Amino acid sequence: MCGRSVRVTHVKELAALFDCAKPPDLLPRYNIAPTQPVLVVRIIRAAADATGRELALVRWSLIP
Repeated sequence: MCGRSVRVTHVKELAALFDCAKPPDLLPRYNIAPTQPVLVVRIIRAAADATGRELALVRWSLIP
């Protein structure tokens, strides 16, 4: 059986926790399966000394 995950924390709480700007407006998800979009925290490097974080939806999957 493939791995599943759950996200019940509100997106605005995650954005505050990880200091992210402009969180997407999403509802909680209780059965996230492979090939479905999942919310991740991604580091953005705009310049050599400037870094930031963003919440982004990415597709995750399992490689057989």
